[in-house]
Amino acid sequence: MPLAGIAGLDPNPVEHPNPVQPPTATEGDGAPPRLESQQTEPDGQDTEDEVRQRSVAEQDQDARDDQDNPGDGDHDDESVTSELSQDGFRVDLRVDLQEDLDFVNSAATFANAHKPKTPVPGLFVHDVGEIDMPLQEVQAKQLIAKARQAPFGKGSDTIVDTSVRNTWELDPSDFELRDPGWPAFISKICETISVEAGLGGAKIHADLYKMLIYEKGAMFKAHTDTEKIRGMFGTLVICLPSPHRGGNVVAKHGGMTKTFQTENTVQSYIWWFSDVSHEVLPVTWGYRWVLAFNLALDPSHPRPSAALANEETRSLRHTLQRWLSQPKDQRDANYLYYGLEYQYTEANISYRSLKARDLAVVDVLQQLSQRMPFHVFLAVLEKSESGECEGDWDDQYNSFYEEEPEGEDDDDDDEEKSEPQNEFHSFQDYGAVETEYTIVKLVDLAGDFVGSGGSLDVENILGDEDELFGDVVKERDYEGYLGNSGPSTTHFYRSSALVIVPRDYVVDYLDEANSGRYVDDITQYFAKCCLKILNVDRSSALGLWAEFYQGIFKPRSERKWATAPRSSTMELVLSTTLKMKDWGLWNDIIASMVSCNRVVQESFFFNIRRQLLTGEVTFDQIDEGMTNLASLLPTLDDQYRAIKAITDLQLNGSDESKLEDEKYLDLCSRVQAWSRLMYPRFITQDRPLRTGDGSAMVAIAWKIGFAFLKETTVPIFKTNILSFGFSLEYLCWFHMYTGSNDKACSNDETKALYKSLAASVVDVMDASALHSLQGAPARAASPADFKAALRNTVSHECLTDFVTSILTEDLPLRTIQKLFFKLTTQVDRIDVLEFEPLWLPFLRDLMSYLVSKAIPLTIPRYQHFCIAILEAYVKKFVGKEPRESSSLARREVDCSCPDCGALNRFLLSPRQKVERFKMGQGRRDHLLSQLQRASIDFTHTTDTWNNPHTLIVTKSFNLQAKEKAAWQARADAAKKQFAMFRQEDLVTLLGQDYSKIVELESARVNRVPQAGPVNNAQAGRQSAQPPPVPRSGQVIQPQQHQSLQSACRPHQGPLPTPVPQPYRSPYPQPGFTAQQPLVPAPPAQPAVQSGQLPAIKEIGVSPAPQQARPSPASSFGVMTQISGNQTRPGPEPLPKAFGNPNLVPDHEDSRRSGPFPKAESPLGIEQESGRKRKASEPLRIKQESGKKRKSGGIEPEVIDLTGDD
Repeated sequence: MPLAGIAGLDPNPVEHPNPVQPPTATEGDGAPPRLESQQTEPDGQDTEDEVRQRSVAEQDQDARDDQDNPGDGDHDDESVTSELSQDGFRVDLRVDLQEDLDFVNSAATFANAHKPKTPVPGLFVHDVGEIDMPLQEVQAKQLIAKARQAPFGKGSDTIVDTSVRNTWELDPSDFELRDPGWPAFISKICETISVEAGLGGAKIHADLYKMLIYEKGAMFKAHTDTEKIRGMFGTLVICLPSPHRGGNVVAKHGGMTKTFQTENTVQSYIWWFSDVSHEVLPVTWGYRWVLAFNLALDPSHPRPSAALANEETRSLRHTLQRWLSQPKDQRDANYLYYGLEYQYTEANISYRSLKARDLAVVDVLQQLSQRMPFHVFLAVLEKSESGECEGDWDDQYNSFYEEEPEGEDDDDDDEEKSEPQNEFHSFQDYGAVETEYTIVKLVDLAGDFVGSGGSLDVENILGDEDELFGDVVKERDYEGYLGNSGPSTTHFYRSSALVIVPRDYVVDYLDEANSGRYVDDITQYFAKCCLKILNVDRSSALGLWAEFYQGIFKPRSERKWATAPRSSTMELVLSTTLKMKDWGLWNDIIASMVSCNRVVQESFFFNIRRQLLTGEVTFDQIDEGMTNLASLLPTLDDQYRAIKAITDLQLNGSDESKLEDEKYLDLCSRVQAWSRLMYPRFITQDRPLRTGDGSAMVAIAWKIGFAFLKETTVPIFKTNILSFGFSLEYLCWFHMYTGSNDKACSNDETKALYKSLAASVVDVMDASALHSLQGAPARAASPADFKAALRNTVSHECLTDFVTSILTEDLPLRTIQKLFFKLTTQVDRIDVLEFEPLWLPFLRDLMSYLVSKAIPLTIPRYQHFCIAILEAYVKKFVGKEPRESSSLARREVDCSCPDCGALNRFLLSPRQKVERFKMGQGRRDHLLSQLQRASIDFTHTTDTWNNPHTLIVTKSFNLQAKEKAAWQARADAAKKQFAMFRQEDLVTLLGQDYSKIVELESARVNRVPQAGPVNNAQAGRQSAQPPPVPRSGQVIQPQQHQSLQSACRPHQGPLPTPVPQPYRSPYPQPGFTAQQPLVPAPPAQPAVQSGQLPAIKEIGVSPAPQQARPSPASSFGVMTQISGNQTRPGPEPLPKAFGNPNLVPDHEDSRRSGPFPKAESPLGIEQESGRKRKASEPLRIKQESGKKRKSGGIEPEVIDLTGDD
């Protein structure tokens, strides 16, 4: 029927044709007119008058109480032993308490509807325009054309099924509520809902969700709403003006049903709680047009109390008093459960989520618990029934006729045989049914978790257990036929309840409810609860806290397994005890922590400082306890931080202090004296030292004095020198103090001590023992290993500071050479995980430092080390690029059984791609396990058409593609690392090896050599062959560079492009023996007298000679008379013809008292005094390990290898 001609919006909705008259009994003065609803009450329930009846004796007693205490209706709350509390129960505890709680009521309802007095504001739909009201058929069809079929939730999925929901929907982005009257219109509705929902007028808000259009035949079967926004508790539907028939809304909850008819109203709105089952009946004519909103409580406003007046809860108070006045061991029940009317989930059960009468009941109990010794909790309870049941016919068929279960190919069949939802298997009439009751979740009224997993005693349930759980099966587990066993099922029933627990039993109850777990959550509850009680009843608070500590916390804190409390929980226990000023318990707790080796966090000591400054505690009260707590901390760094947190009162303590000046100064003096006693005790404590301890030790030592540092900490340093996380950090902080302006720290004695300690670290340096924090997880095989790995790490900043300080502090050149020699030769032992977090950042810092100090990057010792790091990174991290192969041949599996023999023949075939193996499941599984163990690249399926089934194996190239992709990812990561370097520095450093390393040519397959960028400073370098090491005053025979030789020849046409020479390390490689020649001897060249070249220094460049002389790029000099890194004014560069500008002869060191000793290489390169090596004679390695030198001599391994100077 067309909509044209239908009357528009009636200006007076109440006088609309066929007006709906709301029930008179529910209508009050000024109440908005209500929609017609049909409401039914379940049979067998007591009427309100019957519930309100009480015994004559109780009424008489109440009257006497009122006469004896006029104007004081709360006198019976002050004590649980009032006169009335001594009377007996009317029936018994359970019956009386249930009646009293049932009597608590509210005016709330689970659903309601109204006709608003003001017209609905207009709205605008994109691509349609302003919508006429009432809705016309033309625009209704336009809305449907723009809309989409509305889905619904089924389990965790969202699906469209018109047999369940046949509705059109538009999202809020498709339309706008442009009319300025909408906010006031919605606000007025929310105010009405807040009162009707029993929220006491609490502020709620409506969040626009959808526009829905129900055409003829549209409906939505019975369902409950899910929580779509935070704080959602219900749904609001505004029925916009649109003529229609049908579409009634049927709401059901708690055995009651309400039907809301909207067809006879121009406009209306309906609301209901989220857990109310509701259904939209089919529309028979026209269009039902609505806006849906999600209702939620405003979290910025607290929920008001819905408790009733004292006179209405008098009987409940007296019943509770009678119960609580009974001795603990003679009570009728130690705790009681009372079922809630609404159902709540584990996610939303809390005081803020309570609805209607549930909220009223809990409000009353919460107010009473503030003056009576009991606690209130909220719980989700579960009942499970397990037993044999009737099986599905398909299960029997599969059990009898399917020969064997299959793997991948059976997954689709399983999906096709999935069972219908909402169908449950009934238990067999014979056989036992096992029933269990469990506490699924227990929370306090704030919603904070306090327990789970404990058993539920049905004897403590008020009312009938079946009434609490009902007959609705929420979940079920079904297991079909399995061998000779029949099918079985488990039915689960869930319910929500409040729990009332007397205070003297709450520790036992929470212990039982948790099955010995969740000690951290229980501690949070008791700490909060006891501090709240402390302000009202100190004695009760101290007693409850002590009972909790002895009954729950202490037994669990002495355990070594997972249920032991966390460190933060230990801190909470100490802080709470401190606030209660129970010094006996305070000392008992600390003694228990000492015996169990339990520690607290650093934040606890800051809290102690705050309480000291505010005067809450005195230092004399906590002196002994703080000493024990600090002694428990595992590391020197932790102990130093803890003491510093307390003693640094002068930094900002004066701003926080509430003490008088005299008391504040006395406190400062007291804690400083305490710290001076603690520091030496902690430093000399026998334990391994790790990262963090080095900085703490130096900081403490400088507070005490240099003598303490030298006499006490230096021996400890030498004992722990191989713990590089400690020793390098110790030196970094030592060096920082020596560079300060404090003369006590920066003088010749302190600097000499630093140089000595730094040289001792160089002697034992091991690059493979330096580990970063980022690589700790991969190095740890267990949690204990991980904790240890975290405690011995070195940052790249610390390593940079150590190396650059050695260059800055003018250490002997032999120490510098030895350091870089060790690092370079140990590169191959560095773990691949340490390059990116440690060595590459260190390399960038080192190169920046050298450039900033005008030290050439091409000095061989630095160049060899840098290139060795980069090459090792490419080799270890990037690896060789996988070769692509199209061959079908695969490796064999490692098994000699006949089945594997057939499999190997197939695998070795370079032409056969697919093979079929028809055999039983056990043999097929064996073949698959062998293929997977051998990492064969294959796929497989199972042909189940015949019996036995057939395993089909197909060779593939999936692994090859994965390996190539993984290599490319590593290569891209390496390029990103190289991009972090200054490219001009890399070009200078690498020269012809730039492409080999930075462009990863050495890692690629079928690499074609290409000349990389060449720097002028590198033009002379063709190889890195170690030269002969001359003696003092010996004439050096330079090796002429190939390019210079070419330049000296007569020009004979274009010169060929020189073939790039790969980088060759001068240091010994694996496989060298004592008699192997290290490098071929260079050809004899004209001698260069030592007097022709000036001595140069480490930093800067040398003066230029009068005439440029060719020199090999790979030549190595020997020690110069200017060792170390002292600067010299007026430097001038050497000519570029010299590949190594630092090549100078050996001279006598003017700073030494005697002649410079004979140069000997750490490699043992032999240079015999008085004998010249022939040009054709190779250098040989000489083993001199352990050889002693005369006083003033240099040990064999401490010598220049690279000829830098």
